[in-house]
Amino acid sequence: MAAASSVQESPQTLAGKETPQSRKKLQKAVHFFTDASSNLKVRGNVKLSLALETIVKESQANGLDQTHIIQLADVAASGRLADSTSSRLVKSLIPSVCVPEEAAVQCISWMCTNKPSHDLQALLLKWIILTFDLLDNTEQLHALYGIIFYFIENDTICPHACHLLYLLTRREDVTAHRVRRLLGVQRKVGTQPHITGLLSVYKVFAPHLVSLSLPATQRAYFKLADKAWLAAINGARDHIRARSGGEEGSSFHADLRHSTITETAMVRKRRKLDLVPDFQSTPLTTDREAEVMSKISIGQIKSFDEFLTNFDRLELPSQAAAVLRSPVLQHLLVCRRNHHTIHRLNFWLSQKLQIELMNSEGDSSRTEQLLQLLINFTDFIQESVPVCEQFLTKYLLTWNGSDYRPYILRLVSRFRIYPFQVLNDLVLEPLRTLFFCSSAYFKCQLLHALTELLRNYATLEIPRYREVASRQREQEEEAVLRGEKEIEGSTSGSSAGMFSTRVDYFDPLETVEKLVDFVEGMCSVALQMDQNHTLIMHHTLAFYEVVSSLYTRHSQPYLVVPSKSLAYRAVFGLDPVACSRLCQILCNYKHEFTALKASADKHQQWDKFKKKIVPFNSIILTLCNCLWRSKAFHPSNDHGVALATAEEMGIARPQEMFSMQGSLATVGFCKKFFEETQPSDKQVEPRMIKSAHKTVYMEFLRRERMAGLVNFLETFIRRSSSASASTTVDRSEPSIASQEVA
Repeated sequence: MAAASSVQESPQTLAGKETPQSRKKLQKAVHFFTDASSNLKVRGNVKLSLALETIVKESQANGLDQTHIIQLADVAASGRLADSTSSRLVKSLIPSVCVPEEAAVQCISWMCTNKPSHDLQALLLKWIILTFDLLDNTEQLHALYGIIFYFIENDTICPHACHLLYLLTRREDVTAHRVRRLLGVQRKVGTQPHITGLLSVYKVFAPHLVSLSLPATQRAYFKLADKAWLAAINGARDHIRARSGGEEGSSFHADLRHSTITETAMVRKRRKLDLVPDFQSTPLTTDREAEVMSKISIGQIKSFDEFLTNFDRLELPSQAAAVLRSPVLQHLLVCRRNHHTIHRLNFWLSQKLQIELMNSEGDSSRTEQLLQLLINFTDFIQESVPVCEQFLTKYLLTWNGSDYRPYILRLVSRFRIYPFQVLNDLVLEPLRTLFFCSSAYFKCQLLHALTELLRNYATLEIPRYREVASRQREQEEEAVLRGEKEIEGSTSGSSAGMFSTRVDYFDPLETVEKLVDFVEGMCSVALQMDQNHTLIMHHTLAFYEVVSSLYTRHSQPYLVVPSKSLAYRAVFGLDPVACSRLCQILCNYKHEFTALKASADKHQQWDKFKKKIVPFNSIILTLCNCLWRSKAFHPSNDHGVALATAEEMGIARPQEMFSMQGSLATVGFCKKFFEETQPSDKQVEPRMIKSAHKTVYMEFLRRERMAGLVNFLETFIRRSSSASASTTVDRSEPSIASQEVA
């Protein structure tokens, strides 16, 4: 290793360069303690005092090399010296280059003999913790993990043993019996920060083993009271890093990067900067272990070809949260689902969302970064994260509708499908409350989110739910055949989903139907409150564009026609684009009826959908009479726009007020049509466009991007073949039957 090879060089000082005289004094002092014939009594021992003062002075000024650290650590931990002398020696073990792992292993070995006192053992562990980032390696120390774990039974040593275990813990170290042992110690001594800290890292690696509820916010689990000692160690660390010149490729710094779980757990400033940790670029196993296990770290992959070639040998990193930032890890996790990594990711997200949103200190940029990474991840896997849904259902109850609005609504649109009552109580009702007391812009954003939610249900969630429910029933049937009674806790996965969850049995199309009714009710009230606001109208129509094509585009046998009031508001309003879009939506419904009638399962679903033909035909008949035949107030029109007669309303030519020539939405196009086709000095009016001219006028409307209106008339109006261009009598009729859509 680079750190080991640097021992051969002459070490540089922390406060200046060593002199031959000081080096000679230091060697003489170290020899005094290592010589078995030396008198090690404390009282009246001048030689011991001088040797100890020399070591303390030289370590603070220049630091100690590896050989001296190994020798002095062995003497201090052996129990040969008085505790006062051993304590001063341990505190003087400040490195000039790095700390040899052998010294830490010797300390643990002497602790197992129980020769040093408990206070001295605690001090030795504290020294290992303080110099942990300066160790030249940690593999041999990690091999003693099981031995160190047994020190938690001692009340004096337990806090420092938990801290050292916190730094050493890897995935393979978290086992059920260790979790039970920790919980037993906690029951005996009560809830202690150091035990909670070790349990928290265990829960990161194995959430299924630690069911204990941990604090929602991060806290200082481990405290170091000796600030002067810590300052001396930090000075040595800064000096070593300055000498190394920041070489990222050195194995010494590589060991520092993967020796702890993550630097964010130890350095508070780094935690503030790095919201989501980067995955480690070095493997967590030694070269020999990696060769035996045939594992390859993600950081060793340099090209896509290498990624494919070594796909089955790739080792997932310890930082489960790094999957949010790395596309490579996302591909690996989706293709090779690792349930332990998924559990750790869920636990990390639950803690981080709680900290950043519920207990935020005002740094919105960090929270926005986290939410955007989470959105990118859900878009990639095309699935919602269950723990994110659980958090949002709590957050929406207290959400003000303003904080992180685009991110929150985007996550809502990815929700899984639930029974409507559950979805309404947890998600829709809090949003409805905000909807009616917010601006038109917020209403539009929420309608867009609900439109995306409906599209997500139709394209992904309903097929996924049916697959999971089918597999879950098969598992339950197999369990019954085997005579197993405990089947409630089983979970079912899906080839189309990453997360394995147990689902309740319900009709997903019933949820969709009630969701459409819910959104339509909100839209109707919002259009009344905001006087047919243009943006709200268009977001409403965008929602119904999805509803009107659920079967032809997404193969979902579902059909709900819009209400009459909504259709009339769009067609007879001031906005020509809204009129055209609504007409095209009605054409889509015609295709839906036709496709459903001709589908193979029409005997199961058609009787249900057939009942919706009557209200749909009512809308079509009214619009055809108004737009094409100019008979909005005809006595035979039972479905007219108004019941009042023209005389009572006091409007001249009321029939033309809702026609395709003279309605508020199209009168501007009529004027432009006359400007292009009639002399400028000729007096014109909309009623001059007779039946013979309607074909030309419709082509003009198509050119003016009113294709929806033209398609509606061409779809639902059956024009007489005998009518000629010179005929002034309208012989066309709406192609509407009493019970069928022609």
